[in-house]
Amino acid sequence: MNNLELSIVIPAYNCEMYIRNCLDQIIQQFDTFQIKGEVIIIDDGSTDTTAKIIAEYANRVTYIRAFFQENLKQAKARNCGIKNANGKNILFLDADDTLEDNMLILLLKESRNGAFPICGIRKIYTESEISEVELPTITNTGNSGLQAYLTTNNEADVGLWNKLFNTSIIKNNNILFENSNFFEDSLFVFDYLVSSNQNIHIINKPLYNLFKRSGSTTTAFNQKIDVLAKGYIKKIINRVNESKDVNLDKLTINTFRIRITMHTIHHHIKYDDEWTSIKQRKMIKNSHLEKFLILNQLSIKYKIAFLGMYLFPREYIKLYRR
Repeated sequence: MNNLELSIVIPAYNCEMYIRNCLDQIIQQFDTFQIKGEVIIIDDGSTDTTAKIIAEYANRVTYIRAFFQENLKQAKARNCGIKNANGKNILFLDADDTLEDNMLILLLKESRNGAFPICGIRKIYTESEISEVELPTITNTGNSGLQAYLTTNNEADVGLWNKLFNTSIIKNNNILFENSNFFEDSLFVFDYLVSSNQNIHIINKPLYNLFKRSGSTTTAFNQKIDVLAKGYIKKIINRVNESKDVNLDKLTINTFRIRITMHTIHHHIKYDDEWTSIKQRKMIKNSHLEKFLILNQLSIKYKIAFLGMYLFPREYIKLYRR
């Protein structure tokens, strides 16, 4: 199995409605492009028929490997996939999303040249049936790339599913997921960028379809969001301080802190019925970020939003909830 080019890692939990479509799409691309690879599916203690479906595919398709664990959450499932991966590259997929017909081969072609390929995504909001294309913005793995990653990133930058990771880089640097559900993808990608000297190749096409479903991890209120956000900020700062290869100035770090605080506030505004303008202003002041209202590396759009978020919190909440 050492000559495998690709390992696809899929954590699965109660996804009986989607898992067949996900696997059928992968099988079709493996067959069409004669891809030498494996599919590693980790059932995370599903209570529906997901485990049965996974076992059925594993028995029928030789390159599909099934693993079963109690409900230990997505990070542990992905780490199980990394541990058992034999391919030169790893692609992390979510079981309820879909791929464009040529996604796998386009990513593999770039990886064969030694690049770290990243494609665009299409975000599909199932309740409204609205979709939007998002293209990645990070272009290199050096300090300027890390600065952009922390201060200007979008979901196509921090997400896992549109990137083809080099397995040796992951395993040699012991890059693993931490079980927090929020920011675990962002932290993994950051650790990979720090450890990699690959050239990033951007495929400016939306090859991955990311479905935003009601009640999912990212579309429901998480009461631990404040703690998770603070933990993520602390981990990034510790990594920057401890690494000899990372040199980011204080303004970059403070801008990163602003971005995460804004993300946390937006989460509260959208999903927390008890959120108020007083709580919003207090969160910014407690983070000591109000002194950076003007002096930061935010884009104009985010700079205006941050000003409004702090100076006119009540109006900002009304506007954002529309």
